[in-house]
Amino acid sequence: MIDTTTLFYYPLRHLVFGLALPPLFLGIQFSIQILPPYWWDTPTWKKVVRGIVTFIVCSGILVGFYFIPINDYITSLVFNYSIPIIITHFVGTGLLPLLFYKLKLTKSQQFEIERSSIISENLEDEDEKTT
Repeated sequence: MIDTTTLFYYPLRHLVFGLALPPLFLGIQFSIQILPPYWWDTPTWKKVVRGIVTFIVCSGILVGFYFIPINDYITSLVFNYSIPIIITHFVGTGLLPLLFYKLKLTKSQQFEIERSSIISENLEDEDEKTT
């Protein structure tokens, strides 16, 4: 049987999960200013290390918020779902990529400069062929 509480809280839960998107985009914009393009294009072992560290940090944040004493459903919704998801989205897309950049677990800027110069030389060669 569906009661009015279920009809009220179900859309509220989706609204809370929708609030997690702005920190996701904010984290991406925060890290993209420092990281080189295609920073994730690295050997497999670096990807595995980044994946394990990200899993541990984000799981720790999510599990840590479950230790907060909860009195009612709204408090549970805020402290067990919305705040941890907002924090993990920002940390996972903004802070951890910068940490990986400092730990040399991403592609270096020098490699990107060399790659872009090779691409520009190839484009110049194609322009000469067409003229």
